[in-house]
Amino acid sequence: MSRTIIQCPCCAMPITREQIASMLGSLGKGQRKNFSEAERARRRDRLAEARKKRRKPPTA
Repeated sequence: MSRTIIQCPCCAMPITREQIASMLGSLGKGQRKNFSEAERARRRDRLAEARKKRRKPPTA
């Protein structure tokens, strides 16, 4: 995947889309997320799939 470079609007320094996504995510911290029930179910399902793929810890 190629890294697209965008210029910062305030200082004109190059920033990547990953940096932009990180900034947007941090700005949303502590804000109410009004997700529909369908979106919440979709996120639960995705998280459940990700948890299944994780390595299970060894049992003693």
